[in-house]
Amino acid sequence: MFLDALESFAKATELKPNFKPYHMRSLACLTALGRYSDCVRLVTNWLKIDPPSADLFTLRARLYHQINQAALCYYDLKAALRLNPSCADALSLLEEMKEAAECSRQQAVSKAVEGELTNALSKITTAVEKNPEKAQYYLFRGIIYRRLKDFIAAIEDLVLAVELCDAVAECSEREKPDNSNSLEEDAQAQLVLTYNDFAVHCFSQGFYSEAIKLLTKAIHEQRDESGLFINRGDCFLKQEEWLFALADYQQAEELDPQNRSIWFRLALIHNTLGLRSFGKLNFQDAADKFSLAIKYKPGIAQYYGNRAKAHTRMHKMEEAKLDALSALILGSTNDELLRLFPGCSLSDVISSATAQTVKAQLMEQTQMWKLAGRPASRLSDKLQRMALQHDTDSQSETASQSSLSVENVETKLKPCVSPRDLLSSKEQVTEAVRKVLHQRQSLYHTGPRLSPLHLADASEAALCAAKHPYAWRNFRGLGLNC
Repeated sequence: MFLDALESFAKATELKPNFKPYHMRSLACLTALGRYSDCVRLVTNWLKIDPPSADLFTLRARLYHQINQAALCYYDLKAALRLNPSCADALSLLEEMKEAAECSRQQAVSKAVEGELTNALSKITTAVEKNPEKAQYYLFRGIIYRRLKDFIAAIEDLVLAVELCDAVAECSEREKPDNSNSLEEDAQAQLVLTYNDFAVHCFSQGFYSEAIKLLTKAIHEQRDESGLFINRGDCFLKQEEWLFALADYQQAEELDPQNRSIWFRLALIHNTLGLRSFGKLNFQDAADKFSLAIKYKPGIAQYYGNRAKAHTRMHKMEEAKLDALSALILGSTNDELLRLFPGCSLSDVISSATAQTVKAQLMEQTQMWKLAGRPASRLSDKLQRMALQHDTDSQSETASQSSLSVENVETKLKPCVSPRDLLSSKEQVTEAVRKVLHQRQSLYHTGPRLSPLHLADASEAALCAAKHPYAWRNFRGLGLNC
């Protein structure tokens, strides 16, 4: 019946295309038939031809609501309210969508707390579709994406959250929410954490240049976080960009001067630069670099051994012997250091009075180093405060709402590489170099000089002999008959 009526009204519309009642009756027939997509196209054509009105936008919003196009419904309602701020139908439907979005957000928070991140993502996506201008929803979804290691989607949502907060900040103070500043800070901090996590992931896959770019973006957003400079310095270290790595480690030290992990990296980079200077025969600069390495990490035997070699090349034998003693006391197995004490065994050197004095000095330096430093990196106050906010009361939207705990949100900056990994890789390289230098074959050969026996040639000679037997020559008298 409705289909026949639709056909009749369509013919009537062709006869009188400007007669609106025929169009409205066609729309009613399409609605009764459930053909909402056709209804949307019909109303869209009216909006293109006729002057826009709040009623038309509200009508199309209701049609979008019927076909579950929540975002398009929301924007049509906002357009209707811009034309008529007191439109009751638009206000009612918009309030209904906001309540449904808040309910979906609460369900997403519950799922996230229970560890069901995929279901939480689905719920918060529904909330975003029903209220696409809510910065808090993008912040929540960005954190969920980050925990699922979908870093690109996380960055997109967090950038949108920051932009929406900026748009709110541009409104008048009367309309500005009280929690907009706090929400913007949270979004920026989460964006920094996402950049860092993405960089750590790239670092683990060997994409050091990409990790450096991501960390540079993070540093641009927050320049007072030492962990970001540490991670970027580790990336430069992997690329053997020693000076860039040193600059980042020094910047990290300025921000966190008592962090022992930064001291360890500075010691490592100064030792590496010292070895480069030693290879260029710049022994004084090498000794200075080794001294800085010892200052930042006084318990490493290799640093004392390297400085002893540099002092030996500069004929500073007293300083070289003291450094050699320190290296041997700390467990060095380099036989070259014992050559500075001719006629003495290792036990004789270590048990000497001078060695006992050096040992006491080493213990004192190590103890002072431990007391002066702190083992872990300290997060900035902004990152320490980070938590995803949630309130059990759906009417409250303040920044002090309770949500996922800081531990669940994982606000701690992940390091690209731990000091233990740096130490183990350095020891492996040192051991490989030691084997090459001390276990190489001598250039002098004292054995017999014999030509190698070629089995293939020998077998060929035997085969030829089998084909042509040797003919013995006969002697007749005194002469030789050939």
